[in-house]
Amino acid sequence: LNGQRRYFEGRVARVDEDEFLLIVRDFTSRRRQEDELLALDLELEERLGELERERDMTDRVVNGAPSILVLLDEAGGIIRVNRRGVELLGYVDRDERVLGRPFWEIFVARAHRDATRDAFRAMRRHPDADERDGRWETATGEELAVTWNVSPLPEDEGMGRYLLAAQDVTQQTYQREELAASRARIVQAADDARRRLERNLHDGAQQRLVSLSLALRLAQAKVTA
Repeated sequence: LNGQRRYFEGRVARVDEDEFLLIVRDFTSRRRQEDELLALDLELEERLGELERERDMTDRVVNGAPSILVLLDEAGGIIRVNRRGVELLGYVDRDERVLGRPFWEIFVARAHRDATRDAFRAMRRHPDADERDGRWETATGEELAVTWNVSPLPEDEGMGRYLLAAQDVTQQTYQREELAASRARIVQAADDARRRLERNLHDGAQQRLVSLSLALRLAQAKVTA
């Protein structure tokens, strides 16, 4: 009909010795619905496969990253921590003492928590790529020097999500502080040496002047005698 394929099923029933009845039923609509359902199943299966591959790739990238990566909710609560974060900080996101808690209460040294909380809220209002310096603590109490920033992620069902990225710069900070301390020691040593030289010059010249004055007086006394 109008170039469209239709589907029928039939059954033959004998009504007499030389007469038969053909009963035909049109099931085109049902067949089309079945075909559509099959196509939807195939499409859904393909889409699920794509999502699984994307998830696996994301997991490999996130867990293979050299940086600490933490997925946060809009209040700064911890949702997930990547493998590097677990290795460095010693906290597991599945721990009920960690999951959902603000990251500054878990990762950040106590003296820096208020400033970190305020910085996170400022980043939420005005996202930027500037990194902040911070002092964090591991689960064992070891202090880490880090640089960190927060970036907003596409909203998921209306829920704000943020990615916290942090770099462990403890070794670089230690080396920089040691270098600054060495320079300060060198400058101090140079100042001390300069003052000693000035003092020696002053004291030596004064002693020579006194000796010369005594010598002149002696000479004068011999002349007048």
